[in-house]
Amino acid sequence: MTDINKTGLRTWIEIDRKAVKHNFSVFRKLIKPTTKMMAVVKSNAYGHGLIGFSKEVEKLGVDFLGVDSITEARALRREGIKIPILVLGYTMPELLVEASENDISIAVSTFETLDAIVKTKLSRPLKIHIKVDTGMHRQGFLATDLPKILVVLKSKIFNHKSSSIHIEGLFTHFASAKNPAFPKDTQAQIVELFGVGQSVVSR
Repeated sequence: MTDINKTGLRTWIEIDRKAVKHNFSVFRKLIKPTTKMMAVVKSNAYGHGLIGFSKEVEKLGVDFLGVDSITEARALRREGIKIPILVLGYTMPELLVEASENDISIAVSTFETLDAIVKTKLSRPLKIHIKVDTGMHRQGFLATDLPKILVVLKSKIFNHKSSSIHIEGLFTHFASAKNPAFPKDTQAQIVELFGVGQSVVSR
């Protein structure tokens, strides 16, 4: 995507902007116009260049960027990236203020993180996405945690008009979505998350 000096390099990656644009267009057509699209650029855009790739998809019109950590989100903000960013990984309590001040959304997957957020004094709203474990077994609240989560949210957030915590989203990680051999597994996860069956992709 950018000109580099390949002298002395044994390997390098070249990214075709036309291919990126084509792929973006394909995915954009698979979802409704009102549905927002996130480009997951975590782990240095899977080795393809965090900054360059993020700027490219921002120009194409992607709505959200998904990163692994505050470190990656910070780098994008420093480079002038303005669109919403969600940290998909764990965020340490001492970085919550930085996240709120830089309009960086974070994933919340444990009661410890939720408790730390409630106790942190924030001058600007902190946007959070609740992660639910529906079968990936990597991160997230379990379905049995729902009553306790609601108690915390109602007592600490919903009943306080001055709350600086904004619940922006709810998400899960589909363990087999990219493998067409296991459609029932993904459908079961959707039912687990939403309580009703619905198609994986809205056309």
